[in-house]
Amino acid sequence: MATVVPQPTITATGLAQLVPVLNTNLAAINTALSERVVGQRLTVLGYAATGATTAKITAKFTAPPGSTPWAVILVRALESSDPGKDLSVSTRSNFSRDGDTLYVYEPSGLTANTKYDLSFLVIFDG
Repeated sequence: MATVVPQPTITATGLAQLVPVLNTNLAAINTALSERVVGQRLTVLGYAATGATTAKITAKFTAPPGSTPWAVILVRALESSDPGKDLSVSTRSNFSRDGDTLYVYEPSGLTANTKYDLSFLVIFDG
């Protein structure tokens, strides 16, 4: 949902008339800020696949103040030694965290003992 911030027309009639307009603007700005999506891209280079979807990939992240990770989505997977190779990889939506470390489950479709460059999008809840 998009929010439009009202544009006031300011005249020299006095501050008392300006206060309600400013309050409306501030309320609209707060609404717009609460509707935004906050994300961060994480890349794990040279991940040695195990071939098991129960394996966890470790990645560091920095959350915006007051936010925690809400979703971690695989957006790109490349074989490190052959980046142009066609891959059939399916992301896993499960993850856990400990402080500023994410543990993302290995996507299905990776070949064991092969190194991959994986890019994730971390979406935060605030």
